[in-house]
Amino acid sequence: MRNKIYIPYVMSTSPDPLNISYSGDWILTNHLWSPLLQSKSDGSFEGLIAKNWKRSGDGLIWDFELRDDLKWSDGSVMMVSEILKSLTVSMLGTSHTDLSSAIKKISIYDVKTIRFELNTYTPQFLMGLTYSDWAIIHPESLAKNNDGKYFVNKFKKLSGAFSVDSNFGLTKEVATKVTLLKNIHYPAASTIKHDAGELYSYDKCENLIENLTQVISFRMYKDDFVGNCKAEIYKHDYQIFDEEPSWIVKADFTSGGLERLPKSTRLNLIRLVQEEIKKDYKSIGNIRATGLRAPHLYGSLSELEFDHILKTFQTTKLNFKDLKIKIVVMESWSTWKSYRWLVVTLEKLGVNVVESILTASEFYSEFSSGGIQEKYDLSFIPLGVGDVDPDPSWRIASKIFYSKNITKKMLNLAYFERNLEKRGSMYKAFSEKLLSEGLYIPLVMNSDVVGVHKDFLMKEGSTLRNGMSFVDIE
Repeated sequence: MRNKIYIPYVMSTSPDPLNISYSGDWILTNHLWSPLLQSKSDGSFEGLIAKNWKRSGDGLIWDFELRDDLKWSDGSVMMVSEILKSLTVSMLGTSHTDLSSAIKKISIYDVKTIRFELNTYTPQFLMGLTYSDWAIIHPESLAKNNDGKYFVNKFKKLSGAFSVDSNFGLTKEVATKVTLLKNIHYPAASTIKHDAGELYSYDKCENLIENLTQVISFRMYKDDFVGNCKAEIYKHDYQIFDEEPSWIVKADFTSGGLERLPKSTRLNLIRLVQEEIKKDYKSIGNIRATGLRAPHLYGSLSELEFDHILKTFQTTKLNFKDLKIKIVVMESWSTWKSYRWLVVTLEKLGVNVVESILTASEFYSEFSSGGIQEKYDLSFIPLGVGDVDPDPSWRIASKIFYSKNITKKMLNLAYFERNLEKRGSMYKAFSEKLLSEGLYIPLVMNSDVVGVHKDFLMKEGSTLRNGMSFVDIE
């Protein structure tokens, strides 16, 4: 029986849509909680918890008519007041979005309608509401930490297509497998093919191959889809899709690295690495990275603009023979062509590279504790950048990596800029600022390979979840 989906991203045993810290938790939270609506691959929207919506002529008032007979996963009635509470918490700002200054008020307009009153017309408003951090969370699942910020700590009353067993969420650690149970009270439950399924996080192709007779679909880093791995998968009747680039591959200078390595040294390393990668970037990735998003996307530096910035860097070639750089990487990323290329290139420049390869648990433990920032000089860590709008990528990047350089105020100014050309230029300026400060070494954009077994189809309109969600399986 095929009831497994494999993803190469790290999940946790306590996913929190308000405070995403593990890349795989995006996928997990999309199974467990549903927002008012979702985006489709053609750029349109369709209702989930809401069935209809309309806006005022000036775009400052939005009314969302809720579906009839909404229930939580335990069968209890989903009250409009509970939906309002969830939306009000999301409005305070999360790791992924911040609409706090855009929204004046959220209220119950009538017994079946939620009204949003905006301070300013916001073209990205509907898109923002589709993200998992705007999903509907039961008030009993919400708690506050010592800083007064909300987080999710209970998983019994869910709004999504699936629920989890009663032991889920007792700890917060890296999860290899999560068993999902169909939520029969989900509004579109009749469209869900599986009554139960298992979502797996894996880091080696061998783990996937051992279970191919049970796997519906998988997502895989393109670097891993080679040799025997590729041959074995093709033997098992999977349709293979090359997805659009979804990861910026980069190496960030840690706090310790920024102190130990002078800015002139960092800028020279960035410039020299770019001179080498430009010669053959397609051998280690899909597209040469020019910032935090692919160069062809809105708000991103083009290759020409990027090269112009590099020319402003110090051009004196330094002697790196006495330079030692400690680089840390997670084990599953250490086999990527881009990582191996970076290590070899730094060594060719004369740098003494000291590698530390950590397991997923070790890496994320060190990352959350701040150990990576103190013990190492460079951290090789990809960043997911698949969102249509640049704002979420920059929100996450700012919070995790660059809060001192790209502030919340700067992000809000860009988000609410109504002139699209000016807005795009503001995001480009963010990339230029990070590069000019020598904060990270951009490498390439990677894409993922998606495999779907011949006995299944993906529902038309599935977007970034492609190959990773039981909701989309037909």
